[in-house]
Amino acid sequence: MKGEKIKGFNKDLTCRGFQYEIRKTYEEPKAVLCECGFHACKEVLDVFSYYPPNESRYCVVDIDDISEIKIGDSKICGAKITILREITIDEICRIAYDQNAENQSIKSENSGDWSVASNSGERSVASNSGNRSAAITLLSESKSQVSNNSVAISLGRNGLASGDIGCFIVLAETINEKIVDVKAAKVDGQNIKANVLYKLENGKFVES
Repeated sequence: MKGEKIKGFNKDLTCRGFQYEIRKTYEEPKAVLCECGFHACKEVLDVFSYYPPNESRYCVVDIDDISEIKIGDSKICGAKITILREITIDEICRIAYDQNAENQSIKSENSGDWSVASNSGERSVASNSGNRSAAITLLSESKSQVSNNSVAISLGRNGLASGDIGCFIVLAETINEKIVDVKAAKVDGQNIKANVLYKLENGKFVES
């Protein structure tokens, strides 16, 4: 999906009350970030900050006439958008893993609302305490923790994730450095306990 972007939707493929359809093109007179026009993300994982995995659908899109206004992440806005195809969480995470496999870092933290803390270093930690935010770790021996209705994503070998009630965790299972499974779950206090680290093992969430 080089050059293409990713957009999140509600389960019915709506966004901000507008109904979309796959393989259709839409246009508006102008585009102003967070005000009008069509929105998408250039970096695939940023979309989780706006549309949680267990409540959303995602599509690869082509977006034109992009507004020059920028914010802290890769979110963009354009006056013309084409909905190309739907993409699964598994695909999103595989793309993110491939894109970031060569990055090296030690620790990343963020406490602002609507923010993203990302980390791709081995034996690393990404933590985030902002509302509706994302904490992302991509390589081995990594741990991702979030609070306040956010998303914790850990895609590396032996990756761990945890969150408060209402948060989402996304974990990958790897064999020989290759992702074989990716799953998302909501921290509900019963099936997935609050503030308990989980790993993905044999396709199931296991306390660690």
